[in-house]
Formats: sequence, structure tokens, C-alpha cells
Amino acid sequence: MPGFWVICPEDFRAPAAVDLPGLGRAMALFSSEEDALLYQGLLGADVPRARRVSGVGLLTLLSTRWAGYRSVALDPIPKLDAGTLLPLTNTSRERFVRSLRSTAGREAGTALAATP
Repeated sequence: MPGFWVICPEDFRAPAAVDLPGLGRAMALFSSEEDALLYQGLLGADVPRARRVSGVGLLTLLSTRWAGYRSVALDPIPKLDAGTLLPLTNTSRERFVRSLRSTAGREAGTALAATP
């Protein structure tokens, strides 16, 4: 399962989030360290560090301490026109979790099939 990057404190209590007009706040999630660092740099100096989280770890966080986020914004860019671009990178937390679980299930099946 692929890993992701989040900008958050060491204890993973509060990830960076973006405001989606009419939809509330979405957790900011990044597909690469470079994208997370770019976002972090555009926000300014006083922001938490970019941290890697595994797909399984992300599933756990989205089901527990981050369950309050209704949406996930994939590779957002801060200070961009949220009215036009952010909705394109946004998906519901539930849909994202289903996709991660599906990926984990396929990978587990492949690993079992490859075992002699």
C-alpha cells in the first residue's frame, strides 16, 4: 500500500487543513514529500513538519483521531483560488477510506497468491 505525507505535529494530532467554500475544512494529504514541502514552504516558517504515514497508518488515523474531517484534499496548493481548484482535489473521507481499504485488500490477495 502506498504511503502519504501529512503536515502535522509529531503526535499526529492535527494535520494541516484547507477551507473548502461551502464544504468546511478538508485534511491536506500529499502524495509525495516534495508536494508536502512545497505546501509547507508556501505556508511560512511556523508550521509543523511534513511526515510520512503508511497507508495502513492513514487508515487508522482517518478512522480515529482524524474521523472529524469530512473531506480529504489531495496535493492542495495554499493561497490558490479555493473556489475553482480545491474542489477538484477533494474527496470525502469515507470514499478515500474505502479506496485505501480496497487497495489494501488487493495487495493482501496478491501477496497471498504469491506465497508458495
